[in-house]
Amino acid sequence: TKALKEVAKAGKDTSRNRHHSRIGFILELGKPEDALQELARLEKKEFDQDDESDKREARLLRTRILAHLGRWDEAWELLPDWDDSLPPTDYPNWTEAAALIMHNCPDRNNWQMGGALQAALAYMDKVQAHRRVFDIGERHVRLALMRGAAFTARQGLEIMRAHLPNLRAPLGADELLERLEKETADPLDVVWPI
Repeated sequence: TKALKEVAKAGKDTSRNRHHSRIGFILELGKPEDALQELARLEKKEFDQDDESDKREARLLRTRILAHLGRWDEAWELLPDWDDSLPPTDYPNWTEAAALIMHNCPDRNNWQMGGALQAALAYMDKVQAHRRVFDIGERHVRLALMRGAAFTARQGLEIMRAHLPNLRAPLGADELLERLEKETADPLDVVWPI
């Protein structure tokens, strides 16, 4: 807080980070047009500290905004590659953008992209990020079902189910799990009345 007071006192921002968070909140409020305008304004500013992390975060933020605006091809072109250079802190935003694109462009929902979502889910499972497991898990399960990969969808669902008891407050995660269980149910598992 002392550093923020010094920044305010000097009247100059040193990093884009705080602004990216604010723009992300605007996007989450369902205002992608406003978020895009704010991002464009921010990109015109100069900052003392402008590292690769800031540039990567801005690119991913723009990708998410474009995906929310339905500008699939532009978002797809900007979506960072899934590789070792993508830090785990970016997994939630990356999977959000990728899922929006793939849901609306099914030809891009392939096994490679499914593998990326599965890797993101596995990481969140490993580090016990319970809420993130549900965020990423829902995307993974729904896109696997769209690809016809029911077994993969059920595997994702099992990971989610294991994390439900660890949530402090379900906040709808239990209902989500119930809906996804119905969607992933194997028709051969149904008990038929005799």
